[in-house]
Amino acid sequence: MATMPNLKPLESILRSSLTSHLAPSVTKENFKQLTSYNWLRKRQGKAQTMVVPGHPPIWTPPLGTQTQLKPNTTFVYPDDNAARSKAFPMEPLFRSLAVSDPKFSFTDISIISDRTSLLRLLDFASGRRIQGRKHQRKFILDVQRFGNLIMMSHRVEKPKRKDLGGGFGISFENEFAKWPRGLQDSTRHYRVVQYTFCGMNMIVRSEADAAVIKRTPALSGIIKRLTFPIGSCSNQDPVFATPGSSFLVRRSGTVIPESCIADMKTYATSANITATYSQMWFSNTSYLIRGQHTDGLFENIAPVDCRMSGDEGGIICWEKKNEGELRKLGNLLETLRTILKERSGAFTVQYVDRKALLVEEDPGKDWLPKDVAEWVTRSSSKS
Repeated sequence: MATMPNLKPLESILRSSLTSHLAPSVTKENFKQLTSYNWLRKRQGKAQTMVVPGHPPIWTPPLGTQTQLKPNTTFVYPDDNAARSKAFPMEPLFRSLAVSDPKFSFTDISIISDRTSLLRLLDFASGRRIQGRKHQRKFILDVQRFGNLIMMSHRVEKPKRKDLGGGFGISFENEFAKWPRGLQDSTRHYRVVQYTFCGMNMIVRSEADAAVIKRTPALSGIIKRLTFPIGSCSNQDPVFATPGSSFLVRRSGTVIPESCIADMKTYATSANITATYSQMWFSNTSYLIRGQHTDGLFENIAPVDCRMSGDEGGIICWEKKNEGELRKLGNLLETLRTILKERSGAFTVQYVDRKALLVEEDPGKDWLPKDVAEWVTRSSSKS
């Protein structure tokens, strides 16, 4: 792959150089939920609006055992963050965190990333064909070092597209999961978590498709304590905005425990659900709602708790089977941190082929607005 205009090549990372022997435990430890947010469809004036902590759609299947759906035909945002915060797709993570925990310190954080970046790097480290459509396989990550940490964001070249592929994923999500009252104008729900992986403290952002809420006294108590008023996101809701931000933040919603979070996937034929385990593993997602169908006819759809073992194993089993590949990913992340250790500014990591990644400097670019970059740098530089 030729270098892009204005980029200055620094180093290549060869897959053959990655090792599975040096990394500490790949099991995620010290897990914490940090924040969450929804994007709203309607603007307030000219400003995009996000809601913190928001709330994922609630698993609400239609009555009966069969549901006939029509294929997707709507315009979709593959990533709302890239579409609604075009200049700085990772900015919403930090604005949300500033509302949820204004005193949060990045002192011990090594990596901040979206889930897609980690999935792409895992595929590369494993030598597998990169997941996704053909145009997505030659990926680019936007990377920047702030103090002692690096931040990665998967670049979305077309943040808005019309889904005419004949799939049923969006129709399935809209029919089987409903936004809670007061947040019906939401488009996506994102969650931000923290954990230790291969000795590195990670912050990871991912999309959550739904929440499977089984009302028990214990869960009801947790949700009640973590709920903020949900009206209709009116002008009376608390608003958080800063001069450096292009969007508004409102405080409304509920912090839903990770034990309730679900991914929703559609399959036209019988499929091995373990193909979804990698993305569930990075976000610590508990449930998979598998929408197997025949020409849009969905039958007997129910959430599967993937923390538990079954005929196809669970997420814990997936981790054991992929321990070597996860260790190589840890080695890859450490290699990237070493390359950028004494450098400042913005960078890109480009997928060349199955053998190599190319790290390039991107002069004059910044992947965060000035006030956020200063906050992260100041906090992460403390010893």
